[in-house]
Amino acid sequence: MSVRLTGLLVCLCLLCALGFAQAPEIDATTPEGELLAKIGLAEDPAEKLVSLKEFEATYPTHVAIGWVLAQRIQLHQSREEHAEVLATADKLFAGDPLKSGFTHRVRASAAALKSAEALGGKDAIIQWAKRSHEAAATLAAAPAPEDMEADAWEAEQTYAKQVAQYADYAHLLKASESTDASEVAAYASALRAISPQSEYLPAVIERQFVVGRASNNRELAVPAAEALTEMEKGNDETLLYLASVYLETKQKQDKIVPYTDAALEKLAVKERPETVSEEDFKKQQDFSTGLAHWVQGLHHATGSLWQQANSSLRKALPYVGGNAAMQAAAYFYLGVANFEIGKRSKDHKEILDAVKFTELCAKMSSPYQAQARQNLTAIRSQFRM
Repeated sequence: MSVRLTGLLVCLCLLCALGFAQAPEIDATTPEGELLAKIGLAEDPAEKLVSLKEFEATYPTHVAIGWVLAQRIQLHQSREEHAEVLATADKLFAGDPLKSGFTHRVRASAAALKSAEALGGKDAIIQWAKRSHEAAATLAAAPAPEDMEADAWEAEQTYAKQVAQYADYAHLLKASESTDASEVAAYASALRAISPQSEYLPAVIERQFVVGRASNNRELAVPAAEALTEMEKGNDETLLYLASVYLETKQKQDKIVPYTDAALEKLAVKERPETVSEEDFKKQQDFSTGLAHWVQGLHHATGSLWQQANSSLRKALPYVGGNAAMQAAAYFYLGVANFEIGKRSKDHKEILDAVKFTELCAKMSSPYQAQARQNLTAIRSQFRM
């Protein structure tokens, strides 16, 4: 599934490069003002960090505490001290939003999200993505500060939108790297909660489907496929997967024919990806086409719709020869369908076809073999063949 990433690289650069704004007004005649001035003039990072920690310890409720913590975050980030970035950002968010500052909270959450990504912690990534969204929304709703120029405030709001966008993208980025279905599902759930209209949500859910299906985790693959279908983002793979599961579990039977029909329509116009050879693409197309007809055929057969079962399974046969299990099932139900049709119409040809298909099934080792042999004996006895 393609995802629009226009402007995202710019956003990534901004998250890493923009400094923390809104330096406090300094009254150098006070001890705290003197310390703030010292922090602002310090060139040595180690010396600056000592002063920042001193201010934090001495004046924890000062109006400039947000700026001080933001400076610490920026300093730790530049030194790739990711655990310190997270710990300091936690302190900033634990304080009074008015004192920590809306602009500082946006930048702190963005820095913390990047550090969480660097450390690879799923819970921290989800937490800071959520905080980034909340901080950006708070800033967007806040009135412009009296001491800030209109263009500067507009720049802050633009930056906040970029932070929120990257928070969305972070879910996709980490989900794309993961092969753990539960982890991918956590990213999908978290993104749906904070940004249900996100342009990246369908891709994260699709990743949940792909990983869930690959690990045979239906509890996660089925809801993902259903969500994609409801969002009209499903493809032939999701539709056929759902139809197959519904056939096996005998759930949502009314969805099977519409989903397989829709899958066949998509397959008819599906274009070959450049990364897939023509031979492999044809194999995939043939298998999916056969599966669609096969699922429909078995669904009709279990509902005693013999004409429809006969039609669908005959269409499936040319494509399922490489799959013994599917082939045996097709032969078995074609035998039953043709017997039922011939018995009612008294068409000898249908009975001959019933014998032919049942014989083919009886020769194959499968769960249908024993019943096929019994059916074959019964047909020959009834029609004296």
